[in-house]
Amino acid sequence: MEGTVNHELIYEFLIQYGGGGISLMKDYWEEGIAFICIDHKEKRNALSGKMCTELRKCIEELENWKTGKAVIMMGEGINFCSGADLDFVRKECNPTAGYYLSSYMHDILIRFRKLPLITVTLLHGIAVGGGAEISTYTDYLLVTDNARVGFVQGTMGIITAWGAETS
Repeated sequence: MEGTVNHELIYEFLIQYGGGGISLMKDYWEEGIAFICIDHKEKRNALSGKMCTELRKCIEELENWKTGKAVIMMGEGINFCSGADLDFVRKECNPTAGYYLSSYMHDILIRFRKLPLITVTLLHGIAVGGGAEISTYTDYLLVTDNARVGFVQGTMGIITAWGAETS
């Protein structure tokens, strides 16, 4: 699996696992502020494969946004994000699928961190697993009183696969 990651192949793999959605609203208040909203309330805003591809499209759009100043990432409803949709993960529990999801999300989060915008996570409710990892990629965390953050991957017998950046 060494070499260049084929994001088009991974996209085709991930897009088939639907549920939820990621939306981008740009230029809020006409001040160059954007919101990325994670919306999969019935699964505590867990990311489906389709949602991962939508997040990538949001980041690509923000990379080309010339008038942008800031982006706030948030979850719809009472939770920020509970990581990957475990139904999807269980269905595709194999090394290839793990590599696909890990490398795809890692690329997205690195690109998110490198945006020429101020980035903020509005952390409310739960942010566990991959959701906790996502929250570490912004410049600032705005944390509510009811927030609970947990890097629970070790208790599940896995590693923090989305945030394994060394540089």
